[in-house]
Amino acid sequence: MLQGIDHLVIAVRDLDAATKDYRDLGFTVVPGGRHTGIGTYNSLIAFRDGAYLELIAFYEPRDDHRWWAPLQKGGGLVDYCLQTDDLPADTRVLRAAGIDVGEPEQRDRKRADGKEIRWVSRCHAARTAGWRHSSSPTRPDATSACRASAATPTA
Repeated sequence: MLQGIDHLVIAVRDLDAATKDYRDLGFTVVPGGRHTGIGTYNSLIAFRDGAYLELIAFYEPRDDHRWWAPLQKGGGLVDYCLQTDDLPADTRVLRAAGIDVGEPEQRDRKRADGKEIRWVSRCHAARTAGWRHSSSPTRPDATSACRASAATPTA
């Protein structure tokens, strides 16, 4: 069952500047890592309840990525993930409601300390709705459902 917000994705042009700006606002911002093969990297702002903000920027141009066009218009909130406690059941419910949840895709990111985080994503065929099931960086035992992908941790 969907449990609530896992995280919000905020696209920024300059990750270092955005990280500084959010720190200056009083947030604790930690490095996330690089999303290999996607061309993005992130910083994370965790909240007490385990939800977090993901500041994300491109380290290489990717005009084929769904966040690239909004970033060219100034960036901001581009995606969100919802927490789920049962990805297979929620997949069945969404499919029964007519949402075309796609096939698994391998995803990963490499943290600044060198640790690689891996998961399997499932995306809505039109990339306009879907979700992700993964370990949260702030709650390792949590799972989440995303608008754009669905993932299961593999490492």
